[in-house]
Amino acid sequence: MAYPIKKGDIIDSFKPWMIVPLVDSSINLPNDLPRVGEIEEKFIFKHCIWNKVPAVKSSSMSELNIFLTSALQKDTIESYTVFTALAMANNSNHESEISKLEEITNKQQLNLTEEEEELITEAWIVLKNSSWSWLQWLGLYSLVRTQIYLTSVQHPLASYAKTVLPKLSPGELKKVHEVMHAAGDFRIHENCEDQHLFLYLSQAIQDGIEPIPIGFLPKNPLIEKQWMTSHLSCLPNIALDWNSEEQKLQTVALYDLLKEEELQISRVTEAETLQERQILFERKFHKACDCIRCNCEKDGVIPINKHILVRMGHLAFRESRFRDALTFYRSIAQQENNSETLSAWHDSWHAIGAVLLAQKKFVEAQQHWQEAVIEHPELMKHPGIAEEIAKQKAYGFSLNDGHNGKNALCSDSQDNIGNQRLLPGYTSYFDKLCFVTTDKVVSQKTCQWIISLVEEKSNWTTNRHYAVPTNDVPVHHISSVLSWFNKWMVSTVRPLLEDQFNLEGDKFFVHDAFVVRYQASKSSKFLPIHVDESTHSFVLTLNSDFEGGGTYFFDHQETLCPKRPGSLITFKGESLKHGGNAITKGVRYILAAFLYHDALQTQQQRGRKRSLSSIKKKKEHFSFAFKL
Repeated sequence: MAYPIKKGDIIDSFKPWMIVPLVDSSINLPNDLPRVGEIEEKFIFKHCIWNKVPAVKSSSMSELNIFLTSALQKDTIESYTVFTALAMANNSNHESEISKLEEITNKQQLNLTEEEEELITEAWIVLKNSSWSWLQWLGLYSLVRTQIYLTSVQHPLASYAKTVLPKLSPGELKKVHEVMHAAGDFRIHENCEDQHLFLYLSQAIQDGIEPIPIGFLPKNPLIEKQWMTSHLSCLPNIALDWNSEEQKLQTVALYDLLKEEELQISRVTEAETLQERQILFERKFHKACDCIRCNCEKDGVIPINKHILVRMGHLAFRESRFRDALTFYRSIAQQENNSETLSAWHDSWHAIGAVLLAQKKFVEAQQHWQEAVIEHPELMKHPGIAEEIAKQKAYGFSLNDGHNGKNALCSDSQDNIGNQRLLPGYTSYFDKLCFVTTDKVVSQKTCQWIISLVEEKSNWTTNRHYAVPTNDVPVHHISSVLSWFNKWMVSTVRPLLEDQFNLEGDKFFVHDAFVVRYQASKSSKFLPIHVDESTHSFVLTLNSDFEGGGTYFFDHQETLCPKRPGSLITFKGESLKHGGNAITKGVRYILAAFLYHDALQTQQQRGRKRSLSSIKKKKEHFSFAFKL
C-alpha cells in the first residue's frame, strides 16, 4: 500500500466470487415512470449474480423457491447464509474439497441456534437427492457463515428521486405522482399541490425505501484460504463498499491511516453491546474477539493511544453515546501533545464541543471552545474551532463574571431600551410550531441593501452545510450586515421569539446566520427536505421578483411563502422537516438563521461548574457500549 492513506481513500477493489442480494423479492421499477431509463447504475436483484458460479440448477429451482419463500420471510443473516450455501452445494464440482468438509464439522463446535438448526434441516431436505452428506452440508454452512460479508447498495428509486426528479417538468411530476400512488407500495397521498409536488415526491419516495443489503463471498471457501479473517476488529479502520458502476467491491479507509497500520474490518456491525458482539463472533469464528475495543470494554479501561481513543470517541458519538464520547475525547485532551498525535489532539478539543452541541448544550459548548483557546492558543489552527470562535465574536457570546456564558446581545441591556418597538403581528401554524409575521419586520430598503452588499462584496459558498448544501454567504463575513443583524436580533427577533414560543428571549443564541440565493437557471433552485441543526430557525424574505419558491413543511403538506420583503417565518428547526421549493423564474434571496435556546445559561445553573484544569482530576462513569 502507498502511504499516506486518507479517510475515504479506496485501498483496493475486486470482483467477489459470489454475490447474494439479501432481499425477498425482485425490485421492479415501474416502466411508465418518466425518464426512468436515465438511472445508469447497475443494480442487484433477488437472483444471485455470479462471477464464476452459474445460476442454481433448474432441476432444483422449484424446491429451492419453496424453501426460500419461507426462509427469506424471516429476514435474518442465517436465512441468507443458508441460501448462499445451497447455491454453492448445487453448483460445486470440487469433490476432493467437499469430502474434507466432514473434517470441519467433526473438529468444530458449530454452536447453532435453534433457528439456525431449523433452517439447516429444512435446507437439507432440498438437498436430499444430491450426493452431499449431512456432515458435509454442516461443514459447508460453517464455512459460508465464517466468510460471508455484508454491505448494501443504493435502491434504484433513491437515485431516481435525487437525480431524475429535479429535471422533470410539472407534467412529468404529475405522472410520477400518479404512477407511485397507483403502485400502492409507498404512502403517497392522492392529492398534492403542484407548488411542492417535487419536494413531496422526492422525500416520500426516499422514506419508503431502504438500501438493498447484499452478502458476498470474496473467494471460493472450498478451494481458497479465508479472506481477511485474521484482521477482524469491532473498531475497524476500513469498510467494504459496492461500486455499482464497475460491479466491484472496494475497501475504503474510515480514517487517516498510520504508516504500516494493519487493515482491520468489522464482521459484527449489527451488534451494539459487548455481549452481543461476543456471541456473534464466537458463533462465526469459534473464538472470542480480542480486538482493542472488546478488551477495553471487558477490562473497563481507557486505551492510551490517542488515535484509538479518537476513533472510539467518534464511534460513540455516531451511536449517540454522548457520555462515552466525552470520556474518550477528554482523555485525549488531558494527555501531553506531540507532533505525531497533533491532529488527534486538535480533533478531540473540537469534538468535545460538538458532542455538547448535539445535546443542545449550546452555552456549555461555546464555553468549552472559548476556554480551550485561552488555555491552548495553538488550537486556533484547527479550522472548526477557529470558525466557532469567529462566530462567537460576531454574534455576541462572551465569557465574563467568573467564566459564565452570557449573551452579549441581551434585549434587557440599557443601551437597547430606546431601540425597542411594538411587536409585529403574526399567524401561527402547525400547533404553534411555526409562525409567519403579518407585518414587515425589516423595511424593503434594508432588504435590498443586504442583497446589494452580499452580491457586491462576497464569494458565495456551497460547502458550509455538508448535509444539505446551500448557495450562501455567512452574515459574519460582511461587517456592515453583521452590525445591522445584531441590533435587529436585539430590537425585534428575540422579543418576537419570546412572545411566539413563550421562552426567555435573551436565552436565544445565534449558531449560524447566512444569506441564501436560489436561482431558477441553476442547480441551486431548491433545497431538499431536512431538519436544521438548531432548536429554532427563521427565514427572512428579502425580495419578491421571482416565481415559485417558499418553505415547504413536509409533515404538514404546506408551503409558506410570504412574498413581501421583510416578512419573517420562525419555526422549531429540529422538529419540522422542511425544504425550499424550486423557483421557476428569477432569483430568490432569503436570510436564514439557526438559533439555540439554552435557558441553563451558566455552569452554576447546570450544577457543573468546572474549569479545564479540573478535567484532569474528574473521573467519568465509564458506560462504554450501553445505549444511552
